[in-house]
Amino acid sequence: MKNKIIILIFSLILMILILNISISNAIGTISLSSNYDKVLKNENFKININIEDTSIAAMTLYIYFNTDLLEYVSGPDNSNYSNSRIIYTWFSDKGIEEKAENFKDIQFEFKAKENGIASFAVFGDIYDESGNKVNVNFDGTQIEVYEKQAINEENTVSDSSAYLSQMRLNKEGIMPEFDKNITQYYFLTQDKINNLEVTAIPENPEAKVNIKGNTGLKKGLNKIEIEVTSKDKKNTMKYIINATISDNLENDNTNLENLAIENYYLTPAFDENVTNYTVSVDSKTNNLNILAVPENTGAKIDIKGNDNFKTGNNTVEIEVTSKNRKTTKTYKIIVYKRNEGEDIEVEQEEKDQAEKLSVILEKEENSENNTNRNNDVEKDYNNKEKNNINPIAIICIGAIAIVVIVFGVKMYGKYEHKNV
Repeated sequence: MKNKIIILIFSLILMILILNISISNAIGTISLSSNYDKVLKNENFKININIEDTSIAAMTLYIYFNTDLLEYVSGPDNSNYSNSRIIYTWFSDKGIEEKAENFKDIQFEFKAKENGIASFAVFGDIYDESGNKVNVNFDGTQIEVYEKQAINEENTVSDSSAYLSQMRLNKEGIMPEFDKNITQYYFLTQDKINNLEVTAIPENPEAKVNIKGNTGLKKGLNKIEIEVTSKDKKNTMKYIINATISDNLENDNTNLENLAIENYYLTPAFDENVTNYTVSVDSKTNNLNILAVPENTGAKIDIKGNDNFKTGNNTVEIEVTSKNRKTTKTYKIIVYKRNEGEDIEVEQEEKDQAEKLSVILEKEENSENNTNRNNDVEKDYNNKEKNNINPIAIICIGAIAIVVIVFGVKMYGKYEHKNV
């Protein structure tokens, strides 16, 4: 009985040690990120600290960066800049561990001062509430700094251009990816924000850009307008960012789960974050059989422009209204309707492709048949080789057999004579 108790106590101690080791060796990640991959020279931007899969009671982080390309502007109150590095310290007032999701909006502001690739690295010491050091992985990031002139090195932009070359927010989540030909964008967040910083760089550096609606944001849908006026003042382009500040992301969800067209393929392939598509139809098609399924089953779908197609480009819009009816998103399909001449060309092209495919398949089939035929011939030859017996060999074998028989008879006769 005493031995059993000792074994039980030893087992419990071993389990506690294993548990402590697994906790102290738990590995999380601390990384750096920015909303921008590229920034203009003299432009300000922010670097965020991201903490994942770990709990922290205290930490000291060291951030290193290219001081020849960047200038440090500001950071949180519990940080300072010294000897070309940023030192960030934090500890729990209650002496308990904080979960990773509680560390948000740890941001540092920088100013780009020279062209080049600027690298950021982060290292530090992380502790749990018992004072044990916590193992984490550290991951840095990079930013490219460039000048406006670099945009126009290869191509001279017209004075009549009212396009943007770049557009971004200081928060992640804008969709779709920027394209100068796409004018409607969407941003959904649950964060309580009053303003959004919008960077809008015109294709022609001398075009005028006017941004409004990005300050004093309210809960619900906010429309941010970016109006670009060309250098010669002959053209204007208006880009819209539909920014929704939500209490419930699911109720404000305006994504489609699926978008498909019967007998046709969308270009590009459907993605919930892509809002612009194209499709080509024959001259006899006047509308499309569209399948549009919202991610939130309570959302409303309204399809516009899906009838009486004319020859050339037609625009079909699939408008998704959120379950709470407070925000919308529009998916567009540019439908190109061919004329009869183009139909003939497409049919001929499809016929040519089918014939080419048929020739390829026939060649492959003939090649396979030849291979099989050669294999059969080889098998037949091998079988004949096995079945054919050389006549000389037969005579030799027969002669040897006669000699053996005669010799055996003589030996048997001598044996019998002795016995007699």
